[in-house]
Amino acid sequence: MLEVDRTKAALCSVDATTGEAARERLCQVVKAAAEADLVVAFRVTRVEGRDHYDGLVACGDPDLRERCVALDGQPMQRLPWSAERPRPREINRMSDPYASLDARQLEQTPVVRDIYLPMGVLSQPRVLAFQGRAFVGFFGLMFRRPVAADELATLSRLTSSLVAGMQAAEALDAPTPEAMFLLTRPDGAPLHVTPAARRWIGAAALERIAAHVRRLDRGDAAGLPTQGAVAGLVYRIVRMTGDGLTRYLVTFEAAAPITQAPDALLTPRQREIARHAVAGATVPEIARASGLSRETVKSHLKQIYRRLEVGSRVELAERLAG
Repeated sequence: MLEVDRTKAALCSVDATTGEAARERLCQVVKAAAEADLVVAFRVTRVEGRDHYDGLVACGDPDLRERCVALDGQPMQRLPWSAERPRPREINRMSDPYASLDARQLEQTPVVRDIYLPMGVLSQPRVLAFQGRAFVGFFGLMFRRPVAADELATLSRLTSSLVAGMQAAEALDAPTPEAMFLLTRPDGAPLHVTPAARRWIGAAALERIAAHVRRLDRGDAAGLPTQGAVAGLVYRIVRMTGDGLTRYLVTFEAAAPITQAPDALLTPRQREIARHAVAGATVPEIARASGLSRETVKSHLKQIYRRLEVGSRVELAERLAG
């Protein structure tokens, strides 16, 4: 059983001084907590107009790991996701894109046919991590068995911590002037502030973040969140312990607009049907439980999928859990 709170706490402490080491630490934490056959993470670089795997790390089954690590530096095949043009529901959310595909569709997806199926991988919950509009990395779990909707919903609770970790890894890998982050000492005093962050964040906001860092470092605020908001930005704090020193990396991105909770978009009847669907009930079972015809249940499910912008029951479970 995945211990979500303990795993999230471990993900918020990265013992690394390079982006690759930070991604490997994330993989190790999740592999130890989840019953995945392999956990993999990488960033993407563009070379001569083609995307390539970069800084790929993996933890788990030796055979799977050897095959995956061999992809590092190689051109990427056509994938069911895009770092440049992701679908909105894919950004900083966990989903299993293969859960809704039948055997024929899986065979028609190159990366699945050529890499995953030969390795016996049947499910791959993954997160496409972004910082604002910038793609900062891929984090995925590979299973040689189907992943149930409730298990995916539990894994999804790690998403915000995984995104923060991937953002931290990218900050260590590629600290460009456009990157928005700051590095602080345990007392909250800034060690480095990128120009983009300095232009946006004033002294008052810096002091609020410093106070947050101090409370986290003392460990005297049980359950204190590792993220907050200042100056129209959402920030996430990751504890860095590489080279024997403790520092805190704070990454920023624009605050998302306020949106309705997923179930607020549904009618009471649709919420009832969605709960049955997520629990694994078939259409006939839902029809009997709700006193509706099968066709009416199917119609409601189509409306639920459309309103929540999902394409499968796995995505529905993730959307409702998130």
